[in-house]
Amino acid sequence: MQDADIVARFDGRPTVKLTFTGFQTSRADRAMWIGSELGYELDSYESYGRGGDFRLTLTRDDSPPARRRAMATLARMQSTGSWLPYAPPWVATMPYDPAYIHPERAARVRRNLKACEGWHPSQLIISCCLAAAALFAFAWIARGSLALTVLAITGGLVCLVAAVIGPRYLKNWHRRNQELLVRFRQQQAAQFPVPPPAPPPVGNPERNLM
Repeated sequence: MQDADIVARFDGRPTVKLTFTGFQTSRADRAMWIGSELGYELDSYESYGRGGDFRLTLTRDDSPPARRRAMATLARMQSTGSWLPYAPPWVATMPYDPAYIHPERAARVRRNLKACEGWHPSQLIISCCLAAAALFAFAWIARGSLALTVLAITGGLVCLVAAVIGPRYLKNWHRRNQELLVRFRQQQAAQFPVPPPAPPPVGNPERNLM
């Protein structure tokens, strides 16, 4: 799925569905970046089949910043033939900014957060405890082999540790990613500011004196 094919999908329709299979999954973040430049926002993430295939649903964002961003992208495409917000020499000529968040990174974070929606820490705890119980049971069955017993017990202990510290790690991971998205939105807002509303029309002074 090339850039031109992705751009053609974001033609102003209310909803765009993109399916990624096999090696195409590596293009998902770039596709979300293109969609964002054209005024779309990720709405849902749906995994299906095997091998990590998934489907993304993006909906048109009609907020003023998104519309301004889309208009700027369309104007850029008409003048340069490219949707990119900068020319290729930008990478070499612009000074390095450690605070800059690349849109593909923000897209990956949004996709990961959307994929984890509905996931509760208790699910991780239960899964780790079940895995630990299975490994300890295997260690008892394979007690005749010292290597297998030690390996199974070690794996069980690792699962128990994951059950204890995993929920806290996931909570911190979610918080850090949310903070990154807030900074990215501020970065976008600075690039595409929303103009202030126009002042109300002033009446005719001569008419007011009459």
